[in-house]
Amino acid sequence: MGKPFNGMSNAQIERLYLLAEECAELSHAIIKALRHGMDSYNPLIEGEAPSNQEEIEFEVGDLMFAMELCARNGDFNQARAFAAKQLKGRKVWQYLHHNTRERNWDGVE
Repeated sequence: MGKPFNGMSNAQIERLYLLAEECAELSHAIIKALRHGMDSYNPLIEGEAPSNQEEIEFEVGDLMFAMELCARNGDFNQARAFAAKQLKGRKVWQYLHHNTRERNWDGVE
């Protein structure tokens, strides 16, 4: 059996689905925090429910895993992604209204 019409293996398709899913879950957690606040939580969960901030932290971690899984398997060029991160770190400031540019920011950790 050959590759699907898109030329990707089943493993690559699965990794990209995972990446997209984690992006969506992070987006959902962020929207909940914007609507209800960072300290709010789902009152329908019994016991100690995580706050919206904790949900964001969990989802960021999940997204980081998916990104690393894709990177390690060559689904995107890591050097190009890092360069894009650096570029974003230099140009985003003109669009931010409530965040000040950190001294010596060049987009690098």
